[in-house]
Amino acid sequence: MKFNLDKMPIKISPCPIAEAVAELRFETSAPVEVLLTKLYEHFKATFPKLEKLPVLDIPSVIRDNDPNLRYAAYYRLSNNKYQMQLGPRSFSVVDPKEYTGWTSYSNLIKEAFQFLQETKLITKPVRIGLRYISFFENLAVLPNLKFELNLSGNSLIGASNVIRSEFELNSFKCIVQIANNALLNGKTSGSTIDLDIIRENDAAILTNLTKNIELAHDTEKQIFFSLLKEDYLKKFNPEYL
Repeated sequence: MKFNLDKMPIKISPCPIAEAVAELRFETSAPVEVLLTKLYEHFKATFPKLEKLPVLDIPSVIRDNDPNLRYAAYYRLSNNKYQMQLGPRSFSVVDPKEYTGWTSYSNLIKEAFQFLQETKLITKPVRIGLRYISFFENLAVLPNLKFELNLSGNSLIGASNVIRSEFELNSFKCIVQIANNALLNGKTSGSTIDLDIIRENDAAILTNLTKNIELAHDTEKQIFFSLLKEDYLKKFNPEYL
Protein backbone atom coordinates (compact mmCIF):
# COMPACT_ATOMS: atom_id res chain seq x y z
CA MET A 1 0.00 0.00 0.00
CA LYS A 2 1.21 3.51 -0.84
CA PHE A 3 0.09 6.98 0.14
CA ASN A 4 1.18 9.65 -2.30
CA LEU A 5 1.74 13.08 -0.78
CA ASP A 6 3.70 15.89 -2.39
CA LYS A 7 4.47 17.29 1.06
CA MET A 8 3.23 17.00 4.63
CA PRO A 9 2.59 19.87 7.04
CA ILE A 10 5.00 20.24 9.92
CA LYS A 11 2.25 21.82 12.02
CA ILE A 12 -1.51 22.40 11.96
CA SER A 13 -3.63 24.65 14.15
CA PRO A 14 -5.89 24.06 15.90
CA CYS A 15 -4.31 20.68 16.56
CA PRO A 16 -7.00 17.93 16.79
CA ILE A 17 -4.82 15.42 18.68
CA ALA A 18 -6.63 14.47 21.90
CA GLU A 19 -4.20 11.80 23.10
CA ALA A 20 -0.92 10.19 22.03
CA VAL A 21 0.40 6.89 23.41
CA ALA A 22 3.75 5.21 22.83
CA GLU A 23 3.63 1.66 24.19
CA LEU A 24 6.16 -1.11 24.65
CA ARG A 25 4.96 -4.64 25.37
CA PHE A 26 7.50 -7.07 26.73
CA GLU A 27 8.33 -10.23 28.62
CA THR A 28 10.16 -10.14 31.95
CA SER A 29 10.73 -12.40 34.90
CA ALA A 30 10.87 -9.44 37.29
CA PRO A 31 7.83 -8.54 39.40
CA VAL A 32 6.14 -5.33 38.29
CA GLU A 33 7.00 -3.74 41.66
CA VAL A 34 10.72 -4.13 40.91
CA LEU A 35 10.31 -2.35 37.60
CA LEU A 36 8.19 0.32 39.27
CA THR A 37 10.81 0.99 41.95
CA LYS A 38 13.55 1.50 39.39
CA LEU A 39 11.34 3.65 37.18
CA TYR A 40 10.15 5.87 40.02
CA GLU A 41 13.62 6.32 41.51
CA HIS A 42 14.90 7.50 38.13
CA PHE A 43 12.01 9.80 37.19
CA LYS A 44 10.56 10.97 40.52
CA ALA A 45 12.06 14.45 40.19
CA THR A 46 10.17 15.08 36.95
CA PHE A 47 7.24 12.69 37.52
CA PRO A 48 6.46 13.17 41.21
CA LYS A 49 2.92 11.79 41.28
CA LEU A 50 2.62 8.01 41.64
CA GLU A 51 -0.77 6.28 41.77
CA LYS A 52 -2.28 2.84 41.54
CA LEU A 53 -4.74 2.25 38.70
CA PRO A 54 -8.23 0.73 39.11
CA VAL A 55 -7.23 -2.62 37.55
CA LEU A 56 -5.45 -3.43 40.83
CA ASP A 57 -8.88 -3.58 42.51
CA ILE A 58 -9.63 -6.67 40.43
CA PRO A 59 -8.55 -9.92 42.16
CA SER A 60 -5.16 -11.11 40.89
CA VAL A 61 -6.53 -14.51 39.84
CA ILE A 62 -8.87 -12.70 37.41
CA ARG A 63 -6.23 -10.22 36.22
CA ASP A 64 -3.77 -12.99 35.46
CA ASN A 65 -6.25 -15.06 33.47
CA ASP A 66 -8.22 -12.43 31.56
CA PRO A 67 -6.61 -11.89 28.10
CA ASN A 68 -8.17 -8.42 27.95
CA LEU A 69 -6.08 -7.42 30.99
CA ARG A 70 -2.83 -9.06 29.91
CA TYR A 71 -1.22 -5.75 28.94
CA ALA A 72 -3.09 -3.51 31.37
CA ALA A 73 -1.18 -0.87 33.31
CA TYR A 74 -1.12 -1.15 37.11
CA TYR A 75 0.65 2.10 38.03
CA ARG A 76 0.87 5.66 36.70
CA LEU A 77 3.56 8.30 37.13
CA SER A 78 2.56 11.80 36.04
CA ASN A 79 3.39 15.48 35.92
CA ASN A 80 1.43 18.41 34.50
CA LYS A 81 2.19 17.39 30.90
CA TYR A 82 2.84 13.67 30.56
CA GLN A 83 2.13 10.27 32.06
CA MET A 84 4.07 7.02 32.28
CA GLN A 85 2.06 3.84 32.79
CA LEU A 86 3.50 0.49 33.85
CA GLY A 87 2.13 -3.02 34.07
CA PRO A 88 3.76 -6.45 34.37
CA ARG A 89 3.97 -6.74 30.57
CA SER A 90 3.67 -3.19 29.25
CA PHE A 91 5.02 0.32 29.58
CA SER A 92 3.67 3.46 27.92
CA VAL A 93 4.41 7.16 27.67
CA VAL A 94 1.24 9.20 27.27
CA ASP A 95 0.56 12.76 26.16
CA PRO A 96 -3.00 12.98 27.49
CA LYS A 97 -3.92 16.64 27.09
CA GLU A 98 -3.04 19.34 24.60
CA TYR A 99 -0.42 17.85 22.31
CA THR A 100 2.99 19.25 23.17
CA GLY A 101 4.58 18.53 19.80
CA TRP A 102 6.72 15.68 18.50
CA THR A 103 10.14 17.03 19.50
CA SER A 104 9.36 17.17 23.22
CA TYR A 105 7.24 14.04 23.24
CA SER A 106 9.67 11.87 21.25
CA ASN A 107 12.60 12.89 23.45
CA LEU A 108 10.70 11.65 26.50
CA ILE A 109 9.70 8.40 24.75
CA LYS A 110 13.29 7.63 23.82
CA GLU A 111 14.62 8.52 27.28
CA ALA A 112 12.03 6.39 29.09
CA PHE A 113 12.27 3.37 26.80
CA GLN A 114 16.06 3.52 26.83
CA PHE A 115 16.06 3.57 30.63
CA LEU A 116 13.75 0.55 30.71
CA GLN A 117 16.17 -1.28 28.42
CA GLU A 118 19.14 -0.34 30.62
CA THR A 119 17.54 -1.95 33.66
CA LYS A 120 18.19 -5.28 31.88
CA LEU A 121 14.91 -6.57 33.30
CA ILE A 122 13.26 -6.80 29.88
CA THR A 123 13.97 -10.31 28.63
CA LYS A 124 12.13 -9.91 25.32
CA PRO A 125 10.44 -6.93 23.61
CA VAL A 126 7.17 -8.10 22.08
CA ARG A 127 5.66 -5.03 20.46
CA ILE A 128 6.16 -1.31 20.07
CA GLY A 129 3.30 0.94 19.09
CA LEU A 130 2.57 4.62 18.52
CA ARG A 131 -1.08 5.62 18.72
CA TYR A 132 -2.69 8.98 18.00
CA ILE A 133 -6.35 9.77 18.64
CA SER A 134 -7.59 12.96 16.95
CA PHE A 135 -10.94 14.46 17.92
CA PHE A 136 -13.14 16.74 15.81
CA GLU A 137 -15.68 18.51 17.97
CA ASN A 138 -19.32 18.71 16.84
CA LEU A 139 -18.45 17.30 13.43
CA ALA A 140 -19.12 14.16 11.40
CA VAL A 141 -15.62 13.83 9.99
CA LEU A 142 -16.18 11.16 7.32
CA PRO A 143 -17.57 13.54 4.64
CA ASN A 144 -14.32 15.53 4.98
CA LEU A 145 -12.13 12.51 4.28
CA LYS A 146 -10.97 10.90 1.04
CA PHE A 147 -13.25 8.00 1.73
CA GLU A 148 -16.25 6.47 -0.02
CA LEU A 149 -18.73 3.89 1.25
CA ASN A 150 -21.41 3.02 -1.29
CA LEU A 151 -24.02 0.32 -1.87
CA SER A 152 -25.60 0.18 -5.32
CA GLY A 153 -24.51 3.75 -5.89
CA ASN A 154 -25.95 5.00 -2.61
CA SER A 155 -23.70 6.52 0.04
CA LEU A 156 -23.75 4.68 3.36
CA ILE A 157 -21.95 7.43 5.21
CA GLY A 158 -24.24 8.49 8.03
CA ALA A 159 -24.19 9.91 11.50
CA SER A 160 -23.08 6.75 13.30
CA ASN A 161 -20.50 5.08 11.06
CA VAL A 162 -17.59 3.24 12.69
CA ILE A 163 -14.89 2.16 10.21
CA ARG A 164 -11.91 -0.07 11.04
CA SER A 165 -9.12 -1.18 8.73
CA GLU A 166 -5.77 -2.97 9.12
CA PHE A 167 -2.97 -2.90 6.56
CA GLU A 168 0.83 -2.96 6.21
CA LEU A 169 2.85 0.18 5.53
CA ASN A 170 6.59 0.79 6.01
CA SER A 171 6.88 -2.62 7.71
CA PHE A 172 4.33 -1.60 10.36
CA LYS A 173 0.88 -2.99 11.02
CA CYS A 174 -1.41 0.03 10.78
CA ILE A 175 -4.84 0.07 12.39
CA VAL A 176 -7.16 2.89 11.35
CA GLN A 177 -10.43 3.43 13.20
CA ILE A 178 -12.80 6.26 12.32
CA ALA A 179 -15.92 6.97 14.37
CA ASN A 180 -18.41 9.48 13.05
CA ASN A 181 -20.21 9.74 16.38
CA ALA A 182 -17.93 9.78 19.43
CA LEU A 183 -17.54 11.45 22.81
CA LEU A 184 -14.46 13.10 24.28
CA ASN A 185 -14.11 12.44 28.02
CA GLY A 186 -17.68 11.19 27.98
CA LYS A 187 -19.02 14.71 27.40
CA THR A 188 -18.15 16.50 24.17
CA SER A 189 -19.60 15.01 20.99
CA GLY A 190 -17.78 14.77 17.68
CA SER A 191 -15.72 12.35 15.58
CA THR A 192 -12.43 10.53 16.01
CA ILE A 193 -9.60 9.34 13.82
CA ASP A 194 -7.64 6.71 15.74
CA LEU A 195 -4.32 5.59 14.22
CA ASP A 196 -2.26 2.80 15.82
CA ILE A 197 1.13 2.09 14.21
CA ILE A 198 2.61 -1.21 15.43
CA ARG A 199 5.77 -3.28 15.01
CA GLU A 200 5.88 -6.69 16.68
CA ASN A 201 7.86 -9.92 16.76
CA ASP A 202 11.07 -8.02 16.07
CA ALA A 203 14.03 -8.79 18.35
CA ALA A 204 15.61 -5.45 17.43
CA ILE A 205 12.67 -3.32 18.60
CA LEU A 206 14.71 -1.67 21.37
CA THR A 207 18.08 -1.87 19.63
CA ASN A 208 16.61 0.23 16.81
CA LEU A 209 14.42 2.27 19.14
CA THR A 210 15.03 5.74 17.68
CA LYS A 211 14.59 4.51 14.12
CA ASN A 212 11.39 2.63 15.00
CA ILE A 213 9.83 5.56 16.86
CA GLU A 214 10.66 8.11 14.16
CA LEU A 215 9.46 5.86 11.34
CA ALA A 216 6.24 5.06 13.22
CA HIS A 217 5.60 8.78 13.62
CA ASP A 218 6.29 9.46 9.93
CA THR A 219 3.94 6.62 8.99
CA GLU A 220 1.18 7.97 11.21
CA LYS A 221 1.50 11.44 9.69
CA GLN A 222 1.52 9.99 6.19
CA ILE A 223 -1.78 8.18 6.79
CA PHE A 224 -3.44 11.06 8.65
CA PHE A 225 -2.74 13.73 6.07
CA SER A 226 -3.60 11.36 3.23
CA LEU A 227 -7.06 10.97 4.74
CA LEU A 228 -8.01 14.66 4.81
CA LYS A 229 -9.53 16.36 1.80
CA GLU A 230 -7.47 19.38 0.70
CA ASP A 231 -10.20 21.93 1.45
CA TYR A 232 -10.70 20.49 4.94
CA LEU A 233 -6.97 20.46 5.68
CA LYS A 234 -6.81 24.20 4.87
CA LYS A 235 -9.11 24.86 7.84
CA PHE A 236 -6.25 23.74 10.09
CA ASN A 237 -3.83 26.38 8.77
CA PRO A 238 -1.12 23.91 7.73
CA GLU A 239 2.47 25.06 7.92
CA TYR A 240 5.12 23.61 5.58
CA LEU A 241 8.88 23.73 5.45
